[in-house]
Amino acid sequence: MPASRSIPKLSVKNAIAAAVTFATSIMPSVISASEKTVAPGPASSATTPTPKQDILWLLDTVPPAIEIKDGKLSGFGMTSIEHLINRLPNYSIRLEVKPRGRAFASMRRAGVTQNQTICIPGLLETDHRTQEFVFSDTILSMLPISVIVSAKRASDFSPFIDDAGEVSLTELLKEQAFSPAIEAGRSYGRQIDKAIRTNGFGAHIQKTRQHADFAKMLELGRIDWFLAYPIEAGYLFGNNVHDHDFTSLPIAEVPDILHAKVACSDTKAGRDIIGKINTIVADISPIELAESYMTHLTTTDAEYFRTLIGETQ
Repeated sequence: MPASRSIPKLSVKNAIAAAVTFATSIMPSVISASEKTVAPGPASSATTPTPKQDILWLLDTVPPAIEIKDGKLSGFGMTSIEHLINRLPNYSIRLEVKPRGRAFASMRRAGVTQNQTICIPGLLETDHRTQEFVFSDTILSMLPISVIVSAKRASDFSPFIDDAGEVSLTELLKEQAFSPAIEAGRSYGRQIDKAIRTNGFGAHIQKTRQHADFAKMLELGRIDWFLAYPIEAGYLFGNNVHDHDFTSLPIAEVPDILHAKVACSDTKAGRDIIGKINTIVADISPIELAESYMTHLTTTDAEYFRTLIGETQ
């Protein structure tokens, strides 16, 4: 049974799953080259040091997961990536920022030519992707896309909340008394996209590319709800997010939690590094891997996340 979200008599419990996957402004060139070296041991005439394997990791910038500040990559996603790189001393790993579509094309081409190994960290595993790439175990769990509402009006959504504390997106889209904002051209994931294709029509639904304005529109009462990852909503509301700013309602049609992984081109080096990554994450608790991620959640969302992670142990 998933963790249920209790609802107060007149209000929904504030806030509740990145990324894997995400995109805004992209720097077009190499941002940093990170070669993790191991101090050489005593010289030996009988042995020759094994050369490090070159691996290219392609990143997409999606604040607050990965962003560029003062010319450097930062964010909770970078914390997880650096955690892995520091534990992979036998590889020369170079980081490059590239839009996700081009990154997939590069990784796919590397798997065919076998002349390079490319990895993309923070991806969600799908049946289609596993036919082309090799995936690691989970490197970061996270809360999925949710319905974001004003904390002051959370009780208005009680009729759409089930016993598990989850909202029916299908029924909410049909409700013409609410005016939601949907980001035009964005894929929210298979289940949500299906619900939008089926019920995401009507004069009450605003479809716009002004995603950065959704938080302000909600505060001003111009919309009643929008779709976003809880951590994404926190970023839109500002760095010092609080429970009184917004409530994130988990959606019944999607999984309770998402699992971001590392995907690599299907080469010998790719399969090898995936095996090494699996050994690393096997010795680290999911909560420890997600510590930086949770600092960007509201208190309620962080508690809910901890509960969900505890159920998967």
